[in-house]
Amino acid sequence: MHIPPEPPAIIEDMRPPDSWPSHGRIELVDLKERYRPNAPLILKGISCTFKVGTRVGVVGRTESGKTTLISTLFRLVEPETTIFCFGRILLKRSRIVLLDEATASIDSATDATLQRIIREKFTGCTVITMAHRVPTITDSDMMMVLSYGEVVEYDEPSKLMESNSAFDNLVSEYWSSNRELKNF
Repeated sequence: MHIPPEPPAIIEDMRPPDSWPSHGRIELVDLKERYRPNAPLILKGISCTFKVGTRVGVVGRTESGKTTLISTLFRLVEPETTIFCFGRILLKRSRIVLLDEATASIDSATDATLQRIIREKFTGCTVITMAHRVPTITDSDMMMVLSYGEVVEYDEPSKLMESNSAFDNLVSEYWSSNRELKNF
C-alpha cells in the first residue's frame, strides 16, 4: 500500500512563539483547502482579518465551507497553505474562541443564555461562531458569509442588513421558515 504519511504535528519553520496567541488577531491569506490531491477546492482562497476582541459570525448555506474552515484552522485536514496551531489554544485560557454550531441542539432560551455568557466571560477575546441559527450570530461585530468556499460578504451585520445582501437574504429566509414552522 502506498498511503501518504500524515502531516507533521509541528512544522518547525512555522512554529509560533510560546506566548501565541497573545492578542487574538487572526489573519487568513488566500486560505485554500481540498480534501484530497487533485480534488476540487472546498475553500477557494479565503482572505480576511479577524480583529482583536471581535465577535465574528460565520454563516452560509449547507456545504458553503463553514465546517471546513474550522477543520482547516485546527489542521484536522491539511490546508493547501500552511497555518494560525489552533489546537494549542484549547489547552490554555486563550484569546481566541471558536464555536462550530455549538448551540444547534439546544432551545432558543438556552442559546440566548449561552450567548450572554460568551459576551460576558470572553470580553476582549476574538470569538468566531459558525451557526445556522440566525439569532446565535446576529449580535456579532462582524459577519462573514460563505458560499461554495468563498467569502461573499464580510462586514458589520447592520451594514449588511441595509442592503439586499446575501446575509440579509439568509436572515429573511430564516425568519420566514421559522414563522412557517410555528404555524405548522
